[in-house]
Amino acid sequence: MKRISYEDAKPQSFRIGNIVEVQMSFIAVPLKGQNFKMLTVFHSIALLDGVFTQVRSKVWMSCT
Repeated sequence: MKRISYEDAKPQSFRIGNIVEVQMSFIAVPLKGQNFKMLTVFHSIALLDGVFTQVRSKVWMSCT
């Protein structure tokens, strides 16, 4: 069985083309009257697959 590990990462390390898993919650906060405000609470993001970004970077580097 493959062991899963998590590492801290800066948000800048995620790129277009990455496959990610996001955990977030939605909360409805009551306002005056019958109105509600929808809020999102971000919990985590996990990089599942970065191969598309790696391929794109290699192609881009070979063109320059």
